Amino acid sequence: MFIWRKLNQCSITLTRNCNLRCSFCYAKATNYDNKNIEITKVKKLIDFCDDLNVKYIVFTGGEPLLYPQLVEILKYIKTKKNSTIFCK
Repeated sequence: MFIWRKLNQCSITLTRNCNLRCSFCYAKATNYDNKNIEITKVKKLIDFCDDLNVKYIVFTGGEPLLYPQLVEILKYIKTKKNSTIFCK
């Protein structure tokens, strides 16, 4: 028997790029790769989360504030019915 459970949170790694070099950080293993997730993929993930009524979307990285399209993503989320956002 399949038991459906609600998905409460989705974490999205926007970038591994970071302006800090913390010795304990897992992004260090990627050499702080400058590659970012494509904005179209982020929007698809947000749409998926919205369809499932996910309560929280958490942006991680590297440093999520270094993601070039962060403002656009935040505005996109605000158009959705569930618009709680956290950055880590």
